[in-house]
Amino acid sequence: MKLSSFIIISIFSFLEAAAQEKANGIEFHLFGGIGSNSNVLPIDGNYPVASKYPGYLKIASYFRHPIVERINLLTGLEVTLGSSNIYTHYPVKSINPIYTEDKLLLKNKEGISLISLPVLIEYNLQANRPISYFFQGGLKFNYSLLQGYYGSGHIFSMADTTDVSAFEESSQLNNNGKPWITTQLGFGIFWKLKNSGPIRTGLIADISLSKVVQGTYSVSIPGQTDTYGQFNNHLSSLGIVIG
Repeated sequence: MKLSSFIIISIFSFLEAAAQEKANGIEFHLFGGIGSNSNVLPIDGNYPVASKYPGYLKIASYFRHPIVERINLLTGLEVTLGSSNIYTHYPVKSINPIYTEDKLLLKNKEGISLISLPVLIEYNLQANRPISYFFQGGLKFNYSLLQGYYGSGHIFSMADTTDVSAFEESSQLNNNGKPWITTQLGFGIFWKLKNSGPIRTGLIADISLSKVVQGTYSVSIPGQTDTYGQFNNHLSSLGIVIG
């Protein structure tokens, strides 16, 4: 079976299971999208270091509490898997002629895993219609599952066989060990299916003001001034939900 066919079948199986659960008030949602890139703050030296937007995946289980017609309260549990990264283009050929490329992309990446307790209000634009639109907003209480310090780096051999620590980073991935609050906003469309709850898809933004990821980095190139700096990431995200 081709990978694309497997993914399509898996998505439809997930949606079918989610629709059956909604009849009992429990919903399962699947999110995927991009997370925020890291803010890179040089302290000493000027060798360029940057960050790319990482992908993320989130699975959520919600319980829907009707408040009044068209308005529902959603509470539950979310599990998010993502990452944070910084990168640089390192001049490998300048330290050893055996390398075929002038510069090599070096990327330091740390995985992110966290759990969230959402409290969301959802407004349905049209009640008792087979197709309708929803608007959603609320707060989430988040906690990182990764405690302590993490690090990664790249080491190269010079022409004289000595090693150089080319690009290194060390970071905390847990908001200094404290929970933090984010704001979730979204909108989309849902279809009511016969004998089950609705299937929905939409665009969801998760907005964070906390520096959840905080770290330091260094770039060392023989014959040049070393570059040092800091970086942080709020772990905001923008993605698509189905479920």
